[in-house]
Amino acid sequence: MKFRIISGFPTVIILVVLSIGNLQAQADNSSWKQYTDSTNEVTFRYPESLGTKYINTQAWPPNIQITNVPFTCIETKPDEYEKTAERIINGRTYCVTEVSEGAAGHIYTQYTYAFSKNDMMVTLSFTLTFVQCGNFDDPAKHECEEERHKFDIGSIIDQIAQTISINK
Repeated sequence: MKFRIISGFPTVIILVVLSIGNLQAQADNSSWKQYTDSTNEVTFRYPESLGTKYINTQAWPPNIQITNVPFTCIETKPDEYEKTAERIINGRTYCVTEVSEGAAGHIYTQYTYAFSKNDMMVTLSFTLTFVQCGNFDDPAKHECEEERHKFDIGSIIDQIAQTISINK
């Protein structure tokens, strides 16, 4: 393995330091709002905004459901509008279903993230609206495409999932 030296430090060390800083910034959810569902005796924290310009929340915060059944995921063959697949996010297993449809320059995607917590299956459901980037001229088109490419809703949902407290 070769290392490039920048100001006396190997590049790998600089990247590790930057990555640790990003993880710490992502893990700080103290400014997030708290959602309380007194019927199901559950609370969780969520960001009020995604901090994006071309991706917006439609049904937010996520709707939470808790069922006393073991976690399972039945993957489907992806098609143009709907897919269900198992995903590992930060070492945790989620069953993710995405259903998309387009209307008036936007793509609406309904997400369902299911996972196991306290031997129960927890489901978080929500909808996001994605502006169709092709409707813009550059530089806005490029900015929109770049935001879409970098956007990672899975990490946000994983952070939300880690704040869930079930008091049943």
